Amino acid sequence: MKNYSQNSQDELIQHVQTLVHEGIHRFLTQSYSSCKHEQKDYLGREFQALTLMSHSNGTKYSASLEDLLHLAGLNLNSDEMMKKMSLAVLTGCATEPPADLILHASIPGKFVDQFIDVNVLQMVSSLQGESIARELWGDECIWINGVTSLSNVYNTISSEMGKNPHARMIIFGQIGILTWEDDEKALLGRTRQIKHQLSNFYSSTRKSILPLEPALPEEGNSVWYQLLPVLRGALSGYSPVTLALDSSLAAQKLAETEGFLDTLIAWGQSGVHSLWSGIVPWKAGTHGENLQGFIEEIRENFVTPREIQTNTTGSPVKLMDPLPNIIFLPGLGIVAAAPEKNEANSLLQFVVNALAELNDSFASGKINKNLSGIQLPKCEASPRVEEFVGQVALITGAGSGIGRASAYQFAKEGAHVVVVDLNKSTADIVTSEINQRYGSGRAISIQCDVGDEKAVEETFFQTILTFGGVDIVVNNAGFAMSKTIETTELKEWDHIQNVMAKGYFLISREAFRIMRPQKMGGRLVFVCSKNSVRAGREISAYSSAKALELHLARCLAEEGGDDGIRVNSVLPDAVLKGSSLFDPALREDRAAQYGISGDQLENYYIQRTTLKVPIYPEHVAEAIIFLASDKSSRTTGGALTVDGGVSAAFLR
Repeated sequence: MKNYSQNSQDELIQHVQTLVHEGIHRFLTQSYSSCKHEQKDYLGREFQALTLMSHSNGTKYSASLEDLLHLAGLNLNSDEMMKKMSLAVLTGCATEPPADLILHASIPGKFVDQFIDVNVLQMVSSLQGESIARELWGDECIWINGVTSLSNVYNTISSEMGKNPHARMIIFGQIGILTWEDDEKALLGRTRQIKHQLSNFYSSTRKSILPLEPALPEEGNSVWYQLLPVLRGALSGYSPVTLALDSSLAAQKLAETEGFLDTLIAWGQSGVHSLWSGIVPWKAGTHGENLQGFIEEIRENFVTPREIQTNTTGSPVKLMDPLPNIIFLPGLGIVAAAPEKNEANSLLQFVVNALAELNDSFASGKINKNLSGIQLPKCEASPRVEEFVGQVALITGAGSGIGRASAYQFAKEGAHVVVVDLNKSTADIVTSEINQRYGSGRAISIQCDVGDEKAVEETFFQTILTFGGVDIVVNNAGFAMSKTIETTELKEWDHIQNVMAKGYFLISREAFRIMRPQKMGGRLVFVCSKNSVRAGREISAYSSAKALELHLARCLAEEGGDDGIRVNSVLPDAVLKGSSLFDPALREDRAAQYGISGDQLENYYIQRTTLKVPIYPEHVAEAIIFLASDKSSRTTGGALTVDGGVSAAFLR
């Protein structure tokens, strides 16, 4: 084993960042770079290590190179090998290490790049793939055919390197291209050159370059708005998923193409380590002009979460196993499903781009239907522990205060969040922070006046196009004013009723229009107020609107019961911290009502409570999370106070 004395992890990070920035590898999910370097253990002892870095998310996996090579030489089945490799990894990573660790340990170079894009995929999937590789790179490349076990990877590569010691790259079926150098800059140049050569070879035959981002339908497309929630419910089964869709002409054409469905099914379930692994396709027999036909076909072929919830037969409901995650809708496009939005996006982009490249090969019969690569054990993914994985929560007034605290908490618990606020800049800030903290695609921001019917409809339309549906809606947008009844002008009364009474109605109505056909149940949480049950002086417009909200929630709980839609309310006391509701003018008005100064108001509110505690946005958010969770699955039409104990607002 070589002695790699220089610690090159910083070079590795810069190398990967350069490749990603340049868009060198279009399909990042199976692209890695690695370096072999010196490292010290917890006692300060030096040893040779290998660090593998993913191009898709920057995750790094480090292990002793000696341990990996020893592991590679053991006669273990792939399942045992993966388990022991997990123990060998030194870094505390939440995800299981990829099989590619063994692969990179088996390569002689200090720096190694592994990548697969549309050009590489087209080459390795072609019956003429090896001859193309020989034409481009001659004896510099090693072409490995067939399927090998993970325990035999090291022996396979060693044997091939022994036959061709001057080789500088390996093409290993669906794993893609591996190339190596002892110098990082040299490897970067070599990877660029390989990419350029292969791109030039296929550019003469490629009809068009597909955009990386999928195309969404135009605004006002009611077909997708009605179809996606139905489809999402059908694909969710016991675990909610998010959807990504491509309605481009290319996707529509692929959705209508015959001939590759059986091959995709075989590839997806083959167990060969590839980008096709785990893909489960389903193709509708209906055409896009027949919306009702699509819905009926989906209902006929799939079981919805609501049907599972209401099953009283004593026998488990039989689901399609595994549930599809790629849906071909002739005349409409292609839809991908996954618990995480970024996973659904990646899956969709790969399938659309890959099939567009391979379509001619399928049609001409030149496709190599036998995958080459590493056979891996079929194992179930570890279940996520977060409460709301795969679920979508829409929160109004989410740019500040209670709404913002709720958005952060839902994201922390695994939900995808739609941050709705009249103030777009504050909504954007919350969205950006969530995506930075919990991963891209976890949140979107939408500017919306909740009292505007068209704006509310457009808000839900954008939510459906982005995530496929909605599970949780938090009605929170609002404001307050303090005036006597004589000094309250009609326009002020109308404004407060428009935002809170009418706004809560419009948001709830649109939520029901989605949740009912989605057949996944649903949860609405109304942020009301202690003022909804406690009368107060000089705040009648606000308090009456809050009372309307509370009773609207109770009425909707009755309406939604048959569909598993729960509607509950939280009744907080005044929340001054981080809230845009209590602006300086309102603070002074309320303080004057109690005969105190504005800076004494918060302490006044604390002292009037039974518990003598302040109420912060995070406290209300915890109550909202509870009412949206399965912990309150038998509660609807209820109201939960979060006021520190205001006796005049005790529910009776």
